Amino acid sequence: MLNIRQTMVERIQWLQVPLAAARRVKDRYTETSLLGDAGTAYCSMGETQQANEHHTKALTFAREIGVKKREEHALRGLGLAYARKGEYPNALEYHEQSLAVAREIKDRRGKSECIRELAGDYHAMGEATRAIELCDQTLAIVKETADRCLEGVCLGDLAAAYHALGQPKWAVDLGSQSLRIAREIRNVRSEASILGTLGRCYVELGDARRAIVTGKGMLLEASGTPWRAQATPGARLGATRNF
Repeated sequence: MLNIRQTMVERIQWLQVPLAAARRVKDRYTETSLLGDAGTAYCSMGETQQANEHHTKALTFAREIGVKKREEHALRGLGLAYARKGEYPNALEYHEQSLAVAREIKDRRGKSECIRELAGDYHAMGEATRAIELCDQTLAIVKETADRCLEGVCLGDLAAAYHALGQPKWAVDLGSQSLRIAREIRNVRSEASILGTLGRCYVELGDARRAIVTGKGMLLEASGTPWRAQATPGARLGATRNF
């Protein structure tokens, strides 16, 4: 089974053909979109320099042609690339800019994803309380839009943040809600990730039986998908913040 790096390498190779075609006919909009896709793929592989270069080009072109949605995506991509490198102050800066654009164009899904990425940045910097505040904001938005996938992911983010604060009981409650949604919509990647969080919580609560059961479940789910356990879309908090 292909691992994530092999999958992303193939995706980057595939993108070269339409990218060359877009450049040939001077289709800036399509080129901007494809550059962003390539940047995201490079970031997934940990090649942050390539990710930065592609997202920076996409940002330049998006601003040239005045497409705010692509600008928002490019800024978020840059934020993720810096987060991948552990440069969280830079990640925060780009995610804040992306959020400002999302608010400007009234992109509610984009807004929720930007806030979630900010929560991940703060969590990684050890500011779990701020991360929880931002997760709550994201959750309120996704409930309004009835986005079950992102709702489940946000609940998992909250579980990871409460676990970081040393509150495993709260984390188990939130994680269990996230797990139910992941199974309901068959989000295997999210399910594997939240099982990992729940397993760590059960260990801290002294419930060895449940810790073992969730650990086995996590291994089974992770082995059944070519992707590393992650909570897409976007961004990722605590144990779920993988790329």
